[in-house]
Amino acid sequence: MSPEMAHVTCRAELTLESLKQLRKDAGKLTIYISGPMTGHRHFNHPEFFRIEEMIQDAGHIPLNPARNPKGLTYDQYMKLSFSDLFVSNAVVRLKGWMESKGALAEVFAAHSLGLMLIDEE
Repeated sequence: MSPEMAHVTCRAELTLESLKQLRKDAGKLTIYISGPMTGHRHFNHPEFFRIEEMIQDAGHIPLNPARNPKGLTYDQYMKLSFSDLFVSNAVVRLKGWMESKGALAEVFAAHSLGLMLIDEE
């Protein structure tokens, strides 16, 4: 594992519980939700919507890939996710993100862009 990937896979310093304090400290942030979808029941959408609500309740702007249009190819979904990352300040990593090829790519890109990483747990 490369040093960059080892750093990305380590535990984030922030958690969802710290979102309200983060609002006070850093202001309103745009936060992308990254996690596994493929192979999960209902593409894990209920979990994405639960986290979206938590982000909104804390006063931030969520970018939720579960809201993307249906029927696109995997490559198209990944391109949408990267465009969302370019306008984000932070990324929430959902449980199981390390087992998801797409989420791994998103988190690595987020780290490369200098975005804050927030763990679900």
